[in-house]
Amino acid sequence: MKNTQLSKKIGYYSSMATSLLVAGDLQAQVAYVDIDPDENMGGYWEPDYLEIDFNTDGNIDITLNQIVWWDIYCDSSTYGITCEGSTSQFLFATADSAEVIRSITGITSYGVEMSQPLIIGDTISFEDPYTSSGFARLISNGGTWHNHYSDFGVWGYVDWDFQTGLWQFQNHKYLGVKFLIDGLTHFGWIEISTIETDDISQSVIIHSYAYETTPELPIIAGFIPTCYPPNPLTPVAITGTTAKIKWEVIAGADHYELQYRQTGAATWITKTVAGIKSFRKVAGLTCDTEYECSIRSFCSDGEVSLYSDIQTFNTNTCRL
Repeated sequence: MKNTQLSKKIGYYSSMATSLLVAGDLQAQVAYVDIDPDENMGGYWEPDYLEIDFNTDGNIDITLNQIVWWDIYCDSSTYGITCEGSTSQFLFATADSAEVIRSITGITSYGVEMSQPLIIGDTISFEDPYTSSGFARLISNGGTWHNHYSDFGVWGYVDWDFQTGLWQFQNHKYLGVKFLIDGLTHFGWIEISTIETDDISQSVIIHSYAYETTPELPIIAGFIPTCYPPNPLTPVAITGTTAKIKWEVIAGADHYELQYRQTGAATWITKTVAGIKSFRKVAGLTCDTEYECSIRSFCSDGEVSLYSDIQTFNTNTCRL
């Protein structure tokens, strides 16, 4: 799994994304994780699960669980081996503080609320209906599996007795999520495919996930950020009271916002820098003191990046 902001743009709904970038004084900043390679969930007899920690704070926000049971009997003959038996598949989401977008009609499976798959471009916000507990079912399937092996080949299929859940045979759809960070609500999505196979269950693949880092601000399903923070470089030309903070220029940046402060200070000092610039000299620093700094991009399409990783440097001792 890699945590990265991919250079990938979804033009289908870029106009909608731009319209949500600013809500009052709030700036939309989406943190995106590409699961590479994709997570192909198992769960045969023993549950398989994928834990998602949207903001990498060590707390699991939501867990996707799958379990597949089967009871197969095989019989051999001169024509080969024929197997058949019962099979069942369950895919569900669990969470302590997170809730997922449920079916608009409120349908349930065995009393459990069903999750609603979203399409690319759907908005996830307070206006959506959410599950009332930390448990939601995506798929509940049961049927009879048939398989035959011979010198002439292999064939198999499932006669489904029941297939409940709105996530049957969905390709690159989105599970809408709201969850808490430090008591504040954030919105996110998880990209999932459920693919029909000749095996005893549907194939469940988890592709990626993302969340809006600004509390209470909506997120668009499938939106992948295309405005990236600059790559910070080591500060140079450091004296007792000045330093030259450097970074690599980002294509498409209209301007940058540099922030710096004494390490541990409560507030940041911010400076605006033109998009063609790759450094900013800061002055008025305190001698023999550790400082930290980071920078973000304001791109020409209106999108705002996350801040870069924090860099630290020490000013020199002042000369008497």
